[in-house]
Formats: sequence, structure tokens, C-alpha cells
Amino acid sequence: MAKLRQFQRGETLIAQGDQRGNQDAIAYIIRNGWVQVQRQRTEPDTLLINLGPGEIVGELGLMGLAPARTASVVALTDGQMEVIDHATMIRLANGSAKDIVPLLASLFSRLQSLQLQQNTSILQQDGSPQPALATIAPDNALADQVLCGHAVTVTHLPWVFGAYRPPTSVTELLRPPQPAADIRLPTPDPTIAPNHLTLQRNSDGEFELFLAHAGDLLVIDDEPVAKIPPTQCVVLAPGEHRIAFGRLSDPYAFRITT
Repeated sequence: MAKLRQFQRGETLIAQGDQRGNQDAIAYIIRNGWVQVQRQRTEPDTLLINLGPGEIVGELGLMGLAPARTASVVALTDGQMEVIDHATMIRLANGSAKDIVPLLASLFSRLQSLQLQQNTSILQQDGSPQPALATIAPDNALADQVLCGHAVTVTHLPWVFGAYRPPTSVTELLRPPQPAADIRLPTPDPTIAPNHLTLQRNSDGEFELFLAHAGDLLVIDDEPVAKIPPTQCVVLAPGEHRIAFGRLSDPYAFRITT
């Protein structure tokens, strides 16, 4: 098992320009919490990317593909990550297939994230920002950590709340990739699914929540939602709505404004 490292909000995990030797290079697989990749290109142009559970940082240095760190990585929240150095990578590569799957999954996730960033524009054809369809804000400490303390603007639908589920076998790893959740929930709770809740519009143009998995708890505007039938949609009238779902003792809670 790789060594685990705790990190705290505001901590610099990697500094751009650091010229450590290849044998000292390490990468990190995020287990919980969020970090921001900050790449200074030309003044005052800075590329910012947020990465969360299951994703990897520092992979170029680990693989010897860059003589110096190409970006800084700063913790947005408290969290935990696995430390992958050369010795760990060699041990994983020489071990059983199931041992290296988490590392490969993180690399695949990173490649998928980069592809999505290249193919997705936040601007319309005329250069103006995409219009805000809704906003989602944290309503408790657990949701606050997921959203890094900030509300997010919904610019496309459907918008998915889902748990990160790392693959456990090579067969599972090589299956066709599923669309990543827009809000990735770092939880081992088996009652929260990868496509747990989806904010969408119906044929009448109304906002609704599609409940693929009700789990142990689902409350919308202080009203518990029945688990039967297992799939259903709840229409959201214009305005602010509070949702809570997940574990009974420690649910995620968000505010959705439509």
C-alpha cells in the first residue's frame, strides 16, 4: 500500500519550477478533498484546474517527462492523498494487476479531464459567457468541502451529483468510460451511486431532480422523498430549494436556486 499524506487547506503540495531530480519526483492520487493546479504561462495568464477524489497530480514529474514541475498544486480543502514515488510505481507494476489498477485509473481520469477541458468552452460563439441556468451552494460542512467553499454555476444540463467509484479490476478499468459527475462526492458509502441525483429539465421546460438512487436519505425542502418507486422525478418550482441526501447521520446538504 502506498504511503498516505494528509494535507490542509492552503498548503502548497507542488511548486511550479521545482527542479528535483527524477528519482526524487513523486505524484499524488487524491483520496478525499480538492486541490487546484495553478500553471503560470504568460503574465497575467494563469491556468486554474480543480482536481478531486480519484485524480492524480505530479504525473509528468514521476514519469520523467518534465525536468521541472510544470505547475503548482495548492490544497483547496483539507484532505488525504496517496504518495506514489518511483519505488512504489515499480512495486505496483511488478505486482498483481489489481494493485496497479488505482494508479492506472487515476491516469485515465487525468487524461479524460484534460480532454474535457480542451473540448468544453465556457463561452458562447459570440464570446459572451454561457448563461447561468441555476446555482448550487453548500448547505453544510460536508457539502462545503465538496464545493471548496464556493457556490457553482450550472451552465449546462443535465447536471449530475455522483459518487466516485474507483475501478477494482483491469476489466472494469477498460470498460467504456461513463460521463463524469459534475459534482463528485468523495464517499465510500455504497448507498450513493455514480449518478445519484440529476438536475435536468423536462419536456415542459421545468427544472426537476431525477432520483436514480434515493439511498438512505433524500429530503427536498424538508420533505422526505419516498424510496418507492426507486426512480422518479421531483419538479422544482422557480426559487431556492434545499436538498439533503446520503447517510442519515452525516448527509450532504445543498441549496439549488433555479
